[in-house]
Amino acid sequence: MSAQPKAGMDVDAFLAWAQHQPGRYELVDGEVFAMAPQRMRYVETSPSSSRPG
Repeated sequence: MSAQPKAGMDVDAFLAWAQHQPGRYELVDGEVFAMAPQRMRYVETSPSSSRPG
């Protein structure tokens, strides 16, 4: 079970919190929302996945 984010979180606190959480989250007006996982088709065609390393 992951830790619950604090209400009214700022960007720096959110980034520190999100680093240690499974899944994807977004911060909107200080409130954290879980996001749907990326679809495999998007990951395979995403420009960031095709960059030489």
